[in-house]
Amino acid sequence: MTRMYCAIDGEVRVLERSGKPELSVVFMGSDEFSVPSLESCLRYAEVVAVYTHPDRRAGRGRKRLARSPVKELAAGRGVHIEQPEKFDRGCSERLGQFGADLTVVSAYGHVLPASALAAARTDSINVHPSLLPRHRGAAPVAGAILAGDAETGVTLIKLRPLLDAGEVICYGRDRRRAQGATPIGEGETAGELSRRLAKIGGELLAEVLPAFVDGSVTYEPQDETRATVAPMLRKSDGNIDWSKPPGQVVRRVRAMTPWPGAYTMLHRRGHRPPRRGVLEARACDSGCLPRGGGNPGQLSVLEGSRLVASAEGG
Repeated sequence: MTRMYCAIDGEVRVLERSGKPELSVVFMGSDEFSVPSLESCLRYAEVVAVYTHPDRRAGRGRKRLARSPVKELAAGRGVHIEQPEKFDRGCSERLGQFGADLTVVSAYGHVLPASALAAARTDSINVHPSLLPRHRGAAPVAGAILAGDAETGVTLIKLRPLLDAGEVICYGRDRRRAQGATPIGEGETAGELSRRLAKIGGELLAEVLPAFVDGSVTYEPQDETRATVAPMLRKSDGNIDWSKPPGQVVRRVRAMTPWPGAYTMLHRRGHRPPRRGVLEARACDSGCLPRGGGNPGQLSVLEGSRLVASAEGG
């Protein structure tokens, strides 16, 4: 019989798994951000089940059923897959039947009830793409860009019923915080930054999972006085407000790429304004504009196809 010890909330619990020295894990995730974390779980633990969102209609005419990136990986490794439409009481009971030591959540897309958080024998943890307590919520990557932050990162926390408010996981003899920071690149979009953060999250998880075996996991409360919230994005958030300073306009374009996508309405006298997507933007001074400037939102065409829009203060 192999015995493993883990300190949870100051209490040492013994995990007994005959002939299997690794942790057993239920993984929950859906999009590309989740994939590196699942890869780490597959490498350092026994993944007994993967939860992901149901297959979605996609493609022209929405005739094709598309599987999530997490399902693609799990199916390729022969892991059992669960795809509940919503996480109700029955799902919590089902989750408990797997008898996993740990539940790992990364961009899953469902709010888990308290009964689900308590289903694992040891703990339930979350891979969150921000330097918590900054940017709690559904859109932390976009939130960091919109706020003009110089850096962001990934934090591993204990899952609690409150929004991203669980304790930060610490591990090792030096009680290292499971938090990795990275500078936000100039011109980097939310999609590009999310891909980098996904890799950081997977690397952090690879360091933390063995700590649940050797008993070096501890917890550090978040500083509530520093907490901010990055709410879920709506399609309307992509609408550019040209009365804002140029720097803010550029950050909105970056933060809304690839979803929901930045856009503006082209108003022409006598025509219904069409909506036009803005894929890239950069700020320049008033010298970019013909004859010294224009009203906020006024477009000018330069160098054949390059559009320049006036913004407040620019």
